Amino acid sequence: KVSSFLNADFKNIRHTHLGFIWKSLIYIKEKNILITTGTEGTITLWDANDGFQYLRTINAYKHLIIYSVVYENSLNAIACSSTDHSPIKIFNIDNGELLFELSTEREYFNFLDLVYLENTNCLLAGGFDQNLLFFDLNSREKVDSVAIGNPIGAIKYIKHANLAILGLWGGQI
Repeated sequence: KVSSFLNADFKNIRHTHLGFIWKSLIYIKEKNILITTGTEGTITLWDANDGFQYLRTINAYKHLIIYSVVYENSLNAIACSSTDHSPIKIFNIDNGELLFELSTEREYFNFLDLVYLENTNCLLAGGFDQNLLFFDLNSREKVDSVAIGNPIGAIKYIKHANLAILGLWGGQI
């Protein structure tokens, strides 16, 4: 796989997005797919078996930066977040179809990071509003939130420890 990666023609990836490739770049081992997101609101899927050949583009948000994208294996879906008070969107990974959206009773804005919790089928979301939100993907509703006190720039989940680590703006963890 390393030689395939090193010999890949990354010009295709660079020229598929109209803007910059933003902070979301993920590899889905189960599907052998690379996902890139752009500042123009698109998600692009690449076949990692064949030198990163283009598979499809999902137009998730019109002209908005996609801040985060995660793979959710029980739904065979990807979840993404964007700017400008946009809901979290869940797309089928095989055909790009919008499955559903997650929103809240009030306008949380600019979710900077998402993490899928496989053992609970929940999605964690955090961002500028300084709250960590928990969405149940079975009921498709927000089930809890925790006030953090600082904008949440990054969330990492350590499965074997059942621990979420938050990277807060201002350099705090």
